[in-house]
Amino acid sequence: MADKNTPAPQDPSQLKIKTPAIPEAPVKRPLNLKTLAAFLFLGIFTVGGILAILSFVRSEKERTLRDWQIQMGLVVETRAAAVEGWLGSQFDILRSIASNESQKIYIDNLLDAAVPPEKKEGAEGFLRNYLKRVAEQNGFVTPPPALEINANVVREGIAGIAVVSPNGQVLVASEFLPALKEDGFLDVLKENAARQRGLWNMRLDGEGQPSLGFIVPIYPIDAKDNAKPIAYVVGLKQVAKELFPLMSQPGETLKSAENLIVQEKPGTSGSTVQYLSPRRLPLPNGTKPMTADSPNDPANSASAFALSKPGGFQIRPSYGNVPSLVLGRKIAGTPWVVLRTADKEEALGPSEKRQQAMLIGFVLVLGLASVSMATAWKHGAELRASAEAQRLKIAAERFTGFSKFLRVITDNQPTAIAAVDAGGKYSFANRTLADAAGITTEEVSGKTMPAVIGPVRAAAYQKINKQVIDELYPGWPADRTEGKWQPQKGRFEFEEGGKKKYTKTDHIPLRADRDHPPGVLLIEQDITEFITEREKRERMFRGLIDAFVKEVDGRQAESAR
Repeated sequence: MADKNTPAPQDPSQLKIKTPAIPEAPVKRPLNLKTLAAFLFLGIFTVGGILAILSFVRSEKERTLRDWQIQMGLVVETRAAAVEGWLGSQFDILRSIASNESQKIYIDNLLDAAVPPEKKEGAEGFLRNYLKRVAEQNGFVTPPPALEINANVVREGIAGIAVVSPNGQVLVASEFLPALKEDGFLDVLKENAARQRGLWNMRLDGEGQPSLGFIVPIYPIDAKDNAKPIAYVVGLKQVAKELFPLMSQPGETLKSAENLIVQEKPGTSGSTVQYLSPRRLPLPNGTKPMTADSPNDPANSASAFALSKPGGFQIRPSYGNVPSLVLGRKIAGTPWVVLRTADKEEALGPSEKRQQAMLIGFVLVLGLASVSMATAWKHGAELRASAEAQRLKIAAERFTGFSKFLRVITDNQPTAIAAVDAGGKYSFANRTLADAAGITTEEVSGKTMPAVIGPVRAAAYQKINKQVIDELYPGWPADRTEGKWQPQKGRFEFEEGGKKKYTKTDHIPLRADRDHPPGVLLIEQDITEFITEREKRERMFRGLIDAFVKEVDGRQAESAR
């Protein structure tokens, strides 16, 4: 009879429990789209600002480098033009000799084998005096010795002007002219056969001083276009005092700037760079002309870079291994390059400091603007969060009160109510169940069914629990698709303490959620007293029936007698 009055279990997902309504917070909550847009704007503003600042600073650096390239290019052009002008003036001196028609007559006399010897001697004497005078006027002379020497010692010549035949034989020369069949002079003479002029490249003379040779062809009188030279004017001179001062730039403002003449060192197959002009470092005396070399490595050498890319501008290590601005310019008619270097720190240091200050300033302004916007947004977010927190606090208090209300209801039920998972572990139990186990409701949570109600009852209940869960989630945990929601009932007879115990159970499936796996709401009702009382009544009823039957049987027997 009790079973008929027990209400049928319901699907928890279909229950409609009325909870107190939670009013909205007084502060209007913005849409998530607006928050996202605010974050997006702040991010774009910050990133765009940083990129703009970096782009501006980079453009300033590029502009500064362009300015230095122009400035250094002007200096190199003027120095190269000065060198080319000086070289041209030396050739002009010799060309004035080669183009003198009267001198050509004397040269013809020297070359003509039919001219009498006395006439040749006169022509030779006249030309020698002429060459001596031109040489003395233009520096093609051997300088006086630094120390007095014995008058009987013949001094070796190092400079002078001479007229030579096409095969290199000296026809006439000024005083102290060195030997011309050395140092590749004949090779230079052959190379000049089809040119208007030739340069005997710089070398160290007998006194260890840099010397240059100049060659200009002499054509016959009334020569035609295809005429060959009848002789050559050759001039030799020391150039340190005339050429190297041209490297000094008037009005130089950079202390580290240096203008040098470099070339690929002859005989090294281009693997070595030779410094023709003196270098300032190491202090105090620097290095002498043509005594310093360096590897031809354009990636790690300023001089090598200038040789490989005349007119190119770059930052490369100087010969002192200091990062420097470098620019070079080829000198026409020579294998030389005018090289200008300037210490990067001295040249770009002030502008880099200024650019760094601008970068810091712009970043600070951008940071201040970004922080201001972020602070304003954060303040609004805090207001919204405070209102939301207050609303959630009220909801939590109401939920707590409602939970207490439900706890009061469940704890005052005569049946044992519990929630267990597939492993038989309790996640909820009412006071009836806890009192029966002799522990508190808090202690029941987390324990297994055998530890609370004993292994016999636990095994019987858990068997039905497993069936209920398997019907609800056939593929759990790999497949979370729901199957059939089907509660089940059970009646059990146990023996505890030598006495029989009867229970009735309801097994209601619980769906899995975010925090809990699938489980079973187990409602256990102890019907031992009811069954015992019913059996007692049945025994009494059977006793009455037996007595009645005996009475009837006795009366029938008496009637038969």
